[in-house]
Amino acid sequence: MALVISICTPRDNEIIVVNKSDHNISSCYASIAEEYIRDVISGDFTITDIDGQEIPYTITDTKLVIFPVTIEAGSKLYYTLRQGVPTVMLKIDKDIDFADTEMGSSIAVAVI
Repeated sequence: MALVISICTPRDNEIIVVNKSDHNISSCYASIAEEYIRDVISGDFTITDIDGQEIPYTITDTKLVIFPVTIEAGSKLYYTLRQGVPTVMLKIDKDIDFADTEMGSSIAVAVI
């Protein structure tokens, strides 16, 4: 799948998820290296969608920030990073390998 995740300028505090494929993607996880978020925010942070709804996430042992994504074909989703303590956290099965794109429940992403 051609899903791309990008982080904009620190001034914007945005994560943009882009689905360049012809397929809708639902009930999947996107990941971004924690270091890219740390370029924008140090300490605790929240991720919110365009409606201000907090998005649950977790940080893996390999320093990936994982969060759920449902996105239509050919569209973009915008998320905002904010300094603060999250009120919801994503609970995942520790046996999931987020580098395994054949699972159907994870998404390989690239930072641009």
